[in-house]
Amino acid sequence: MIKNPAAFRVKAQEWAHRFAGAPKAEAEVVDLTANPAGNTTAASLAGGAAKPPPSPAPMVSEEQRRLQEYAGFPPIVIERFTPMGFPISSIVRALEHAGIRRGRNISDMEAERIVELLLH
Repeated sequence: MIKNPAAFRVKAQEWAHRFAGAPKAEAEVVDLTANPAGNTTAASLAGGAAKPPPSPAPMVSEEQRRLQEYAGFPPIVIERFTPMGFPISSIVRALEHAGIRRGRNISDMEAERIVELLLH
């Protein structure tokens, strides 16, 4: 399948649907024996011009999304309060309200102040 990207995409979509609950995509007919090194799709088998694959949407990794949610505060600061059950958005608001500068760690005294803000 490594040498046949079309077959790889079909199998990957099938597994994503089966194991991760992804939406079921329209099945693409792939002849695995006709051209194992190339893209053999239903369109190319029928003699039609194969459409180029659509350009993928820009993917935001889980880490990038998490850093955006942290609003510039270091993960170590945010993750100091999440085990206590506070939502990230509330933590960010409390840090901003307390005047904590982004990009630096906080002292225990500042952490106590943040917890007080989160509880009230």
